[in-house]
Amino acid sequence: MQILAPDELTPTTFGDLRLVDAETGGLQEVTFGRYRMASYQQMVQNFCQRLREYCSGRGISFFMASSNTALEYLLLKQLRQAEVWG
Repeated sequence: MQILAPDELTPTTFGDLRLVDAETGGLQEVTFGRYRMASYQQMVQNFCQRLREYCSGRGISFFMASSNTALEYLLLKQLRQAEVWG
């Protein structure tokens, strides 16, 4: 299961940004314009597709969810529909 935040899939902030690495606390200053948005979104889609293909090729179930999905909805509806959860 891959869980991504909505802003990872579709960032809403543009311009000069100071990003903080959630794991290390490291800072990175970047300029994020609309051209980079399209490139970023394509890169994320390609990455997710490669994960899906990797899992499929090994008989592993793959499921992606947004971090803002209610746990009850995720477990009781989405995972059951995807036949990942009994």
